[in-house]
Amino acid sequence: MTAMPAEANFSELIQKPKDTVARMQVNARRGLLLRRRDEEDLYLTTAARADQGVQVVDSITRMFAALLKESPAAVDLLTRVIPEVFPWVLPAAESCSGVPPGVRGNGSGQYLAR
Repeated sequence: MTAMPAEANFSELIQKPKDTVARMQVNARRGLLLRRRDEEDLYLTTAARADQGVQVVDSITRMFAALLKESPAAVDLLTRVIPEVFPWVLPAAESCSGVPPGVRGNGSGQYLAR
């Protein structure tokens, strides 16, 4: 189960910045969800924590790229399990010669699931 971030209204951050920021330090995710009335909510975290997230994504991306280069079995496995984790990703086409049904191009060389 994923820990939920601490929450505060944006106005609390403006009125009591030290107290509000301190709330994110006791949270397992070390972040603070800032609720705003008429705008999209914000997420406040430390620069170090944000950098850790970038490093994790970069490492995982490099690991998947290395696996895909190393083994055709990894390619087969990933094309079967990725749609389970990311349901908006369509299964690979039977043939690499065409675009799978239910997919349309967006004009930039990328394809979008319907």
